[in-house]
Amino acid sequence: MRERGAAIAKDLCRRLKNSNSKYEIYAPLYNDLLEGLFSVQPRAALDGLFSGDAAERELGVRLVDDIRGLRKNPLDVVPEGELLDWCDQEPRTRYSVAAAVITVSHHIEETGPRLWTNIALRLLEKAPDRVEVLKEFARQFTPISWSNSRATIIELNAKLLNELERYPDPTVVEFIAQEKVRLGHMIEAERRTEMEMSRERHERFE
Repeated sequence: MRERGAAIAKDLCRRLKNSNSKYEIYAPLYNDLLEGLFSVQPRAALDGLFSGDAAERELGVRLVDDIRGLRKNPLDVVPEGELLDWCDQEPRTRYSVAAAVITVSHHIEETGPRLWTNIALRLLEKAPDRVEVLKEFARQFTPISWSNSRATIIELNAKLLNELERYPDPTVVEFIAQEKVRLGHMIEAERRTEMEMSRERHERFE
């Protein structure tokens, strides 16, 4: 019975990501369904969303991105041990996939204090390629949706990197230094854009 449930969960997740890629569904409406699947059949649901070639995996990542832009991340219910065990089955690809879809820090698209989630730090610790994991973490620093200054949000997220500046892996330390420069340029560009937009709005109402 459990094997049959796993097969159903895997197939449902596969169908959801394919339908989302064709714009046949509105992904946030399926958040509760995915949370349920990840709760009762975490490995099967992970397989359904993220198995296959790079293009197939990207479709799964996109589905999660579309959901968590407006709703809670459905992967938050996956037990840490289950996710790590799943990654260990194919570590070269799965650690970076997991890094792309987990919640790396709460309030990532809002203002407020940032702290790495435990699962983010565990993925970084265990990953065979820590830089690839960090690249996926950094991708999440730029919000998909936001209500305040985007530049401020990116700046707050980038401060998470400060906690890794003395990480006991020189490749991590080197990447952190480079990424802080890149994000600094992005923040400056965002601030210029925001100032220009603010000036244009002001001029329209004068």
